[in-house]
Amino acid sequence: MSYYELHQQNLSDVRLVSMEGLKRSVVAYQTLRLIAEENQKLEFLDTVIPSKLLPLINTIRDTTTFFDNHPDLLTLAVDCDDAGKDFSDKLFQAGLPVLLDLPDNESGKEKVDWNDVLREKKSDLQLMIETAKETLRNQPVRQTSQCLEL
Repeated sequence: MSYYELHQQNLSDVRLVSMEGLKRSVVAYQTLRLIAEENQKLEFLDTVIPSKLLPLINTIRDTTTFFDNHPDLLTLAVDCDDAGKDFSDKLFQAGLPVLLDLPDNESGKEKVDWNDVLREKKSDLQLMIETAKETLRNQPVRQTSQCLEL
């Protein structure tokens, strides 16, 4: 949940879900769960056969305006690599409203994930703390004298 740790100050009214790799069935189930919750029909989920998740999502896409009315329903915080981009492209091509939030890849690496970003941020913070401590240690102690005016 590195993504959460990095973005917790900016997140509200969201649900973070591990996709168990890049499984469309997990995205389909969580999407159905959101729809069921919004319509107060959670018991409906008990009737859904796992192999029918994707066809059911397609039916919702084709016969309702739910996805049109919820364009920011899904944000995928996947790795910045070909697999993550391909996965989000497939969902978008399937008509699901998908926003993509990828970690910055300023270094041009083949793959960057949110764990890498968190480690780097913590490392940068630790370096700043150590630098500040060293700076404070090397400053001469200022002697002050107190005098009272009468």
